[in-house]
Amino acid sequence: MRTGLGFLLATMILVVSGTASAATKKDAEDCLQNSNLDLKITSCTKIIAIKNLSARHRSSAYYRRGEAYLEKGDYARAIVDLSEAINLDPKYADAYYTRGYVHHRKGDYARAIADYSEAIKLKPKVAAYYGSRATSYFWKKEYERAIADYDEAIKLNPKAAEYYEYRGSSYHYKDDYDRAIADFSKVIKLNPKDAIHFQLRGTAYHGKGDFDRAIADFTEAIKLRPKYVDAYILRGISYILTGKGKRGATDIYFARALDSKTTDAYLKRMGIDLPK
Repeated sequence: MRTGLGFLLATMILVVSGTASAATKKDAEDCLQNSNLDLKITSCTKIIAIKNLSARHRSSAYYRRGEAYLEKGDYARAIVDLSEAINLDPKYADAYYTRGYVHHRKGDYARAIADYSEAIKLKPKVAAYYGSRATSYFWKKEYERAIADYDEAIKLNPKAAEYYEYRGSSYHYKDDYDRAIADFSKVIKLNPKDAIHFQLRGTAYHGKGDFDRAIADFTEAIKLRPKYVDAYILRGISYILTGKGKRGATDIYFARALDSKTTDAYLKRMGIDLPK
């Protein structure tokens, strides 16, 4: 974050010592902590109320209070505070970024993208800014733009597994299964104990028609998560499509025992009808 504890405290000590403000050094500390959100909001509010506080420090206090509202799920108040932080300091990249995240959480991907873009203009070397904008493009189904931003994020932070995962999913939705598989393989190398990554790669192999490799990945996912409903369903469907109907039915019946609603929805989409 832009404003460190020492920087804010130094100013607070000078300001509070020379005014009748109710804010204290402890309020500055409490405004910066994240363990007690209600205390954070109260303390930041006291700092905001200091009359002769600089615009930069008031901006930081609004930003910190906006963070707390975000964590509490109060998106409307978070946006108000983050907007005020930006009004006071138009070059506050993290405020644009965090407001963009709030918009994304609300499902307003266009506004999220606009804020992430402003953050990128101010700080063009931050991987998280590109990664977050890419994710908003992904949810807008603008997969080419998502891929371009994930490319940039990966250049800046090549060990961030989530960027490969979402870029792989973007390729998958474009039916570019080979690139999807390559990205999911990279994720598995970075994080080999997460079942969902084997399931994702298995789904890409399935889409490509390589059912044997799909089955191998779904099996690995099940080893890592023995009650992974999606992996049982997809492995069962892959078995059926390779002529191993009995093994496929066994998987699907087991999946149905775990979650009949999810299983039957999959079967309906795939046009597969098994006895109840």
